[in-house]
Amino acid sequence: MFTNELKKQIEFARAETLNQVTVDKPNIKINTQHSLSEYLVGEIIDHYPEVLRESVVNVEPSNFHDSVQNFLADTSSLLLLMQFDSIPLFIPNKDVQSMDIGIDYLAPMVGVDKRGTPYFDYQTSKQIPMLSYTTKSVFRQAIEKSQTTKQLLHCNIVYENNVTHSLKNMVLSGHGVAWLPLNSIKKELAQGRLLLLSKEIEPVVGRIRLYRHQASESCLTTTNLWQSMNSFKLEPVRCKV
Repeated sequence: MFTNELKKQIEFARAETLNQVTVDKPNIKINTQHSLSEYLVGEIIDHYPEVLRESVVNVEPSNFHDSVQNFLADTSSLLLLMQFDSIPLFIPNKDVQSMDIGIDYLAPMVGVDKRGTPYFDYQTSKQIPMLSYTTKSVFRQAIEKSQTTKQLLHCNIVYENNVTHSLKNMVLSGHGVAWLPLNSIKKELAQGRLLLLSKEIEPVVGRIRLYRHQASESCLTTTNLWQSMNSFKLEPVRCKV
């Protein structure tokens, strides 16, 4: 009985110590889209590993518009977005500062079977099932505003989901074709598990941009990360048909 009580006290003390360490660490809050939280935030941390040693990174994934509103409501936070020329963003705060950190592409991707053959052929398939973001998604809006939509007339939407990872898994399983950010599927492209549906279809270009409140009372670690991001560039991904 004494042993069990001692164990409880030790565990409690350990938990309190960990909690105190977390409280004492500065907090870097990043508002971002769901898709960017899945792959880009991790790449940034890989590039600057000291961020995790010096702070607690708090990622708040949401849709495009909610991410912007959350950022405007919290002047100590950062905002990470993929933006498109066809969907302009207006931020009323004059003190908001931004920087471009790279580009990404939305492109229609198809999975392959065990023999490496694409599940769907753009030239010969009469009807191709399309796995799509919902109509509220900025990705969906950017795709529909582009000229490439006219080139996909024989694709019917059969599934909608705003989570890029879910769409990718559906494509890999052969359920259809989906427009995916190429940087989110680097591994699958390198392994040949995902292919571009057709080289005739132009990808949709997205600019990756980081924002901060210039006159904010952000923690020193957030400021250091912002300044360091000038050396970070997201390299465009190449893919094959």
